[in-house]
Amino acid sequence: MGNERSGRRKDRNMNNRRIFIGLQHFAEGEGDGGTSANVPGNQTADNGGDAQDNASPKPTFDDMLKDKDMQSEFDKRVSKALETAKTKWQKDADEKLSEAKKLEKMNAEQKAEYQRKQTEEKLAKREAEVTRRELMAEAKVQLADKGLPVGLADGTTSAVGDELA
Repeated sequence: MGNERSGRRKDRNMNNRRIFIGLQHFAEGEGDGGTSANVPGNQTADNGGDAQDNASPKPTFDDMLKDKDMQSEFDKRVSKALETAKTKWQKDADEKLSEAKKLEKMNAEQKAEYQRKQTEEKLAKREAEVTRRELMAEAKVQLADKGLPVGLADGTTSAVGDELA
C-alpha cells in the first residue's frame, strides 16, 4: 500500500509539471509569458540552444535601415513596387479613357448594345465563378465520403472549372 501512495504522488507531481509549460512563448507579440524561469518542469521550445539568440534583442526596422546596404536594397524594392503600381494604374486609366472615347463616338443604339455586351460578360464571369465553387464543394464532399483528404479538391476542380469556362 505504501508503494501505491508514492506512485500516486509521482503521478500528481508529473501532472503538476505539465501545467507549467510556457505556452505564452508561442503566442504572438511580446509580453510576460505567464511563467517564470525557475518554475520546476518549465520547458521552452529552445532546449539549450544559443544563449545569444535569447540575450540580444532583434533589431528594429529603423536599426536595420541605418546600414547603407540595407537602405539601398529597401529603396530599390520600394521603387520597383511603386513603378509596378504606377504602370498598372496608368494601364487602367488608359483603358477607361479609350472606353469613354468609344462611347462618345457611338449613337444611343450602339451604346445600349455595348453596355448589354459588357453586362453579359460580367454575368458570364460570375456564373463561371459560381459553377467553380459548386464543383469545388461537390468534389470536397465526394472526397470526404471516400475518406480522402479534402485538400485534393483544390487541384482537380480547377482543371474541370477551366474546361467549363
